[in-house]
Amino acid sequence: MDEVAARDLRKESVWRRRLSHQAEGRQSVRSWCRQHQITEVASRAHARRKFYDSRGSDLAASTDELAHNQLLYNVENQVKQQAKQAAMSRLSHRVSAHKSDRRLHDWLVENLLRLREESSGPRLADFKAWLEYPQAERGGPELSMSPLGQVIQYALNQGEAFSGYTTDGRLAIDNNASENALRRVAIGRKNWLFAGSDNGGRTAATMFNLIATRQSLQIVPMACLRNVLTRIAAIPFNQLADLLPDRWQPATAN
Repeated sequence: MDEVAARDLRKESVWRRRLSHQAEGRQSVRSWCRQHQITEVASRAHARRKFYDSRGSDLAASTDELAHNQLLYNVENQVKQQAKQAAMSRLSHRVSAHKSDRRLHDWLVENLLRLREESSGPRLADFKAWLEYPQAERGGPELSMSPLGQVIQYALNQGEAFSGYTTDGRLAIDNNASENALRRVAIGRKNWLFAGSDNGGRTAATMFNLIATRQSLQIVPMACLRNVLTRIAAIPFNQLADLLPDRWQPATAN
C-alpha cells in the first residue's frame, strides 16, 4: 500500500468512527455497525415501550423503570426549553436568523452534552445497577423468562449502545423523529412498492432522507433542493457545507 492510499484509509477510518447509527437494538443492526465501523446508538423509546408493555408481568418493577426513563427525558426537555427561550430572545432582538440559528444549534449541542455528563450519566449508572439486580438476586446471569425478565435481558444486551447518545450532543435520546418520518413511506408504499433496482432503492432512500430532514427544519424541500442544485457547481469545495440543510440560507434562493 502506497503512502497516499494509506493516508486515505486512515481518513476513512476516522470518518467512520465519527458516524453513528440509531435504531432498535437488533443483532443484525449491531453486526452491521461493527462491520462498517459505525457507532451503534440504541433508542430509549424502544426500551420504554417494551417495559410499558410488560406491566402485566410486574407492575411495580415496570413502573420503576419508566420512572428511571422519565428522569433521562427530563434532562433533554430541560435543554430544549432553554433553547426555545433563546430562540424567542433572538426574534425579539432581530438577530440575523442564519447566524443566530447556527449559534443556537451549537449552544444546544454543548449544553446537551454538559447536562448529559452531569445528570444522565449517573442516572444511567443507576439504571444499569437496577437492571443487574435481578441477576444478582438469582445468583447468576440467568433471568426469569417472564415478559419483564425478557425485557431486562433486552436492555442488558444493548450494552454501551443505550448510553451512546450521552457522548455527543448532536445525537438524540431516541429515533422517534426518523420513525415518524418513515410513516409516510409505510402509508404510501403501494404507490412505490418497487424501486426497480438496488441503486433505485438507494436513491429513493437518499431522497426520503433529504426531504424529511428539510421538513424537520421547516424548509420547503423542493425550493431548497432546486436552489442547491442550481448553485452547487459554482461553490468552492470548502464551502459545500453551507448547502447542508441546517446551514442553507433561504435568502439566497432564486
